[in-house]
Amino acid sequence: MTSRFLLSPPLRTPHPHAYVKVPIHLQPSLDASFHLRQPIAAPLHELSPKANRIVIIHDALMASVVQDAASILNAETYAFHGIYAFTHEDIIKSSAIKEAVRRLMVSEEGDGMRRRANELRECMQKSVAKGGVASLELESFIAQITRQIWDSN
Repeated sequence: MTSRFLLSPPLRTPHPHAYVKVPIHLQPSLDASFHLRQPIAAPLHELSPKANRIVIIHDALMASVVQDAASILNAETYAFHGIYAFTHEDIIKSSAIKEAVRRLMVSEEGDGMRRRANELRECMQKSVAKGGVASLELESFIAQITRQIWDSN
């Protein structure tokens, strides 16, 4: 059996002092995405006559992959934009990292943060577990989309 997945090449770390601030470490993913346009477009065109609406949510790297959706009358595309944790101005000194780790590990403030993180973890686990709020919402969303697809046929 052959795999239908594209293997990503190893990522290169960008040079921290490069003149052009292009995220070169994303280049392999971008190159791989160029081969996805047709495999994505074909099922969209096939699904279009059978569905009332096709909603495509993608990130900025996949914009070129889903560009054919513009030619499908009942297709909508939405791009989500992730944020980066750091910019090149936000270089963190090792002393700041050391202090943050110390605060987290050996202070009352750190005890409170760990306690709150554990509470949040437990809440999230309950939410995504079978019967949890997130699980029920996802099931409801899938059921609604499925009904719309079947009702349109």
